Amino acid sequence: MKPLDKHFENWKPNTEAIVVGTSPSLKHYDFGKYIDQFENVIRCNKCFQKGMFDHTGKKIDIWASTGNRRWNYWTPIHDSLVDEKSTIKEIWSRTVKLDKFFEKDEKGGKLFQGKHLSMTKKNKRESTLGDDSLRKVFGNSVPTGLMTLEHAIYRFGKITIIGHTFFLESLDKEGEWTHVDFYSEKEDEEHGKNKKRLGREWFENCVRWVQDQIDEGKIILLNPYELDNLLPPPTFTGYITVRMNSERVPNKSIAKVNGSSLINTAVKKLNQIKIIDNILVYTSDHEFQNHIQRGLRYDFVKRDEKLDGNKVTFNEILDTIIDKIKTDYLVFYSVTSPFIKVETIKDMMQKIIDKENDSSFLAQTIDGFCWYDNKPLNYDPKDVGRTQDIEPVILENSGLYIFSVKKYKKNRSRIGFNPYIKLADKIECWDIDTPEDLKIANVLGELQ
Repeated sequence: MKPLDKHFENWKPNTEAIVVGTSPSLKHYDFGKYIDQFENVIRCNKCFQKGMFDHTGKKIDIWASTGNRRWNYWTPIHDSLVDEKSTIKEIWSRTVKLDKFFEKDEKGGKLFQGKHLSMTKKNKRESTLGDDSLRKVFGNSVPTGLMTLEHAIYRFGKITIIGHTFFLESLDKEGEWTHVDFYSEKEDEEHGKNKKRLGREWFENCVRWVQDQIDEGKIILLNPYELDNLLPPPTFTGYITVRMNSERVPNKSIAKVNGSSLINTAVKKLNQIKIIDNILVYTSDHEFQNHIQRGLRYDFVKRDEKLDGNKVTFNEILDTIIDKIKTDYLVFYSVTSPFIKVETIKDMMQKIIDKENDSSFLAQTIDGFCWYDNKPLNYDPKDVGRTQDIEPVILENSGLYIFSVKKYKKNRSRIGFNPYIKLADKIECWDIDTPEDLKIANVLGELQ
């Protein structure tokens, strides 16, 4: 685990609520004093343990629990568990009703005076919670932790979380994957059965769901490194689309710059990146294979000639093949940008591997007085300053995009929620769209 002292210097809660899970990652640092600063502390299942309050904190406003039978052997309602009077205002449960044990004490009075809410009960509103949406991913085995996170997001809009690694960080003495919580040393029978029944991929999908919410700005990690190395490295597939009947530059994709056809240059550069597992050349014309150097790895995928029309869009082409591509991320390289550097592609991919960004695209800045829709875009005509002092406009290069297949299917966009904008100079961003662009590209190629 990376050092956290610097991260917590001058730290303050930046969400209204935090959801605390039960992962062993809670023991990596004294998170308790930070957890207890949140206005609303939501805790899942068995959330306290004597002697561990430095790690977990003591404050609890909402308790989320799996089911009634668990309450019979553990509940934070009992004051003795937290050494002080319980502060619980609400209980969120998977079940619709509370059992008799929980509802009344020995004298017949209610043990809990607060509000109860079922996370699986259908609510009369446009956005339903719990199983109604998570079931699309997890079937009938929706974990309580994710139900709690989703309900908290619905309630508070944006939340902080800690202790939600879904057992993926846990190894026993022999290095085998095991299911333990922060309060346990050995895997119990119930956790062992769940591990065997559900399989590791199910737990990895839980983390992927959380990562999606992080990318969308709905979740913040109290420990920014908590999810590091829990999932296998993402897979990447190169994606090139070309056609022969280009309008302004005939046979543009096989035109030569620096003695190499544009299609060959693109395939060759993607071949230099070993973590790109496969490269797809998606076209209707087998002729392109005669312009690609022998020995380069790629798969030729024939497409319908109807997709060669001048008005067919990027999305319309991708939609015809996206369901057949088995990868996490696509690396789309436009052959009309022959000067993109291999190092640039690697840098953009690394941002995604490191989970700093969920997508990436190449761009350049326009450092000048710009107009759009008959209005000044980045300056005030009544107070014209120097060009080097104005805010530059960012222009997509259209030559390189790296994006999640899963998120494209959901949002139909090659730019995610948190893109890395890789800025490059005019030469690297040069795009061939006209005969003049091709002539200049050949001059630039000779100078390189």
